[in-house]
Amino acid sequence: MVRTGVVPRDMFTLCLTDTAGALVLGGAAGPEMRKNDYAWVPMTHRAVRTYYEVGVESIKFGPSETSVLPEVRSAIVDSGTTLIVISSRSFGTLREYLQSRYCDQVPGLCGEKTWLETGRCATLSDAHIARLPPITVQLTGGVELRIPPDMYMLRAQMRGQMFRCFGIQHVTGDLVDGRIILGDTFMRAYVTVFDRENSRIGFAAAAENCGMPAVRGNGVLYTLPNATGVQPKQSGQTKQFTVFGYSISRVAAEIIVLVLLLAAVALVVTAIFRCVRSRHPAAGNGTSESHADGSQTALLSNV
Repeated sequence: MVRTGVVPRDMFTLCLTDTAGALVLGGAAGPEMRKNDYAWVPMTHRAVRTYYEVGVESIKFGPSETSVLPEVRSAIVDSGTTLIVISSRSFGTLREYLQSRYCDQVPGLCGEKTWLETGRCATLSDAHIARLPPITVQLTGGVELRIPPDMYMLRAQMRGQMFRCFGIQHVTGDLVDGRIILGDTFMRAYVTVFDRENSRIGFAAAAENCGMPAVRGNGVLYTLPNATGVQPKQSGQTKQFTVFGYSISRVAAEIIVLVLLLAAVALVVTAIFRCVRSRHPAAGNGTSESHADGSQTALLSNV
């Protein structure tokens, strides 16, 4: 698309919200989509560029002055991953850290059936959530990205009752050894620019309306209202799609480019749908259980 002039630059911007989102092709999103300026972090260079990856200096929870997960040295920024993902080893360290400090403050955190387990959620009030620590990920160059507890404690509904689920998951394998995957749980807090030209990623705090159709950037903007459908919008001085007045070969080229563009947008729609489903899933089936500390946990089949 860059070679054919459909988009002006080899970069794109993503904004994900609970109910909508936006994709800007060929540029960085404008100030209407963000609360502050972009903080730029160089991408990690590899022989084959498979992921959008940046270096990690530390991961801190709450007031901790040292990294809780010192073994994590890089982060993959991935809109196709619903949660924040770390290795099973790192998750064990995180679990021990939280349970040794917050058990008496947040119901259901400790015990055999803790809501830290994947798929197990708990009835927690906003006051309980506020007692949990924010996560601060410090990237290469000292760029600090903060994830508040209300963001990583996802909402899920079962039988008319609202539960909160831990938005950090653990897996095993080479992919996550020494890495953290910053998925939609993280990306909802930031407008993210993938600058392929300069091999860097930019982060800015997302505005509340960053996924609304009225927003403009300096590229070709596609909004995804309510995670359904696509509305192409013209932005800046970039050209619109048109085939009238072109030669047959140019028409064919534009059609090919349009198909590729729609495929890219479809990937973003899928990512946003997964994000919305994880944040506000439909009422599902599951089993619930009450505990001595007054909390109620549930295993939700659709979380």
